[in-house]
Order: sequence, then structure tokens, then C-alpha cells
Amino acid sequence: MNGQIGAANESAEARGFALYVGIDEFHALADGTTLTEMAAALKALVQRIAPSAQTYTSIAVAPSNAGGRDLDVVKRSSSQQAPSHPAGAGASLGAGATSAHVGGGGDDAETVVIDLSRRRMVIRGQVRLLTFMEFELLQHLVENEGSAVSRRELVGVLWSDETGEQASSRTIDVHVRRLRVKLGTEADLVRTVHGVGYVFNRGSNVQIRHRRDAPQ
Repeated sequence: MNGQIGAANESAEARGFALYVGIDEFHALADGTTLTEMAAALKALVQRIAPSAQTYTSIAVAPSNAGGRDLDVVKRSSSQQAPSHPAGAGASLGAGATSAHVGGGGDDAETVVIDLSRRRMVIRGQVRLLTFMEFELLQHLVENEGSAVSRRELVGVLWSDETGEQASSRTIDVHVRRLRVKLGTEADLVRTVHGVGYVFNRGSNVQIRHRRDAPQ
């Protein structure tokens, strides 16, 4: 039997594997994490076990009324959103991309969507994967749109005494710089107010979604 299996697989070569994780964004938050943080943790684990491995993350986006188990919905959505590959090529799905393609969901390809209810940002159809602190920073600026937020205020809001972390104005500048890198050509959404701090500069192509107006 083993010989027959070996003969049947002579022309096949295993190149990787796909790992589907079925959990929605609200359950992830209830568990004290986010989909982005989970993906980053899985990437770090893979890199520790096999440093030569290449990884790729695709965040599966499905209609909010999609029925069935989370895992089944993720598998279907990932299959529908998978990029095309040459015949015979395999697509790997792991963790590590800084952005992921979004299929459907009403996100215009020319629009920047900051979805506060789902804690995600989509730029021209690509989900930009932000760290927990980067999104907290962006969200606070968005919620104070039109008003300059001082570095001191940002430190007080983002680093409470409960975190046990030390932060300074320099720490805020570092996080803003990292956020701007992920914003790419939309980096001007976060403007510096010299001598004060930062302000959210909302353009005409920016949509802000709250829980009540998230797409159904």
C-alpha cells in the first residue's frame, strides 16, 4: 500500500499548507486580541520554527449576514478572493502581509475606509493591517477630527497607568511615523501641528464607519 501511495505521488511536491482560522472580529476583541495581532503571532511562530518559510495573509471578508460556521465562511470567502496563479501553482496562506485584498463589501477602489466598528482600514480595496496601538492612535485622532490633539493627550489616552508602560512624546512620534508608512500615499491623513501634536485631515475620499452604519 505504501509503495502504491509513493508511486501515485511521484509527480507531486508539497510546497506549503493553508491554515484557516474561523473567528470574527468581535469575538477576537472579546478574547482580548484582534485578527491582525493573531496573524502577526502566527507569522512569528512560523518564522521561529522555520526561518526560511514564506508566509502570506489574506483577511477573509464576508457579508455580516452570512450563515454557517465561521470556519466554513472563511474558507469560502478565501477561495473567492484568492489571487489568480499560473496553472499548477499553489497559493500559500499564512501570516505576514501588511495588507490583504478585500473582495466586495462595498469598499470603493478609490476610497479610504476607516471602519471603527470592525477596527480596520481599507485603502483602495486593500486592508492595511495596523497594530493595536496604531489603530488606537488613528481612532482617537478620527474621533477628534478637526481638532489638534497634543502629544501629551495621546500619551494619557493610549498609555494608562494600568499598562505599566512608559511613554513619552517621542513614543507618539514613532507610532505616528509607523502609521504613516502603512497609510502610504494617504499619509497626509495624519498631519503634524507644529508645537502641539497631530490632527486628522479628512479628505473627500475618506469614509468613516461606526458600528451603527457598518454595512449589513
